[in-house]
Amino acid sequence: MRLNRYNISGEGPGGKGTDPLFPDAMSAIASRGDRVPPDQPLWCRPSVCGATDAKLTSNEMMATLRATAVSGPTSVATGEDQPVFAWEGRFENQTAFPHFGQPARFAFPWVEFAPSA
Repeated sequence: MRLNRYNISGEGPGGKGTDPLFPDAMSAIASRGDRVPPDQPLWCRPSVCGATDAKLTSNEMMATLRATAVSGPTSVATGEDQPVFAWEGRFENQTAFPHFGQPARFAFPWVEFAPSA
């Protein structure tokens, strides 16, 4: 699960990550557009794009039709190093990405899905 949600950006000086392969929030495996510092070039300004969920399974799980999933970007809510995504604050009054019916904060745990008995 950890590799699927990998993003350690923002821990170094100036909001840059400590991983040389993924130096910023958008180049990580689980990218986070909301974590891009506002002083970046126009093509890389903060936005509400990136990895929004994750789904995992294995041969063993598939044999019983099970899977594990999480809704929302990488965050401390699921054991990663990034803050929980929230529509409040920086993205509260934006109009480019309607989010009617979505929660204000995406702090959801991993959930296992399986067929009902």
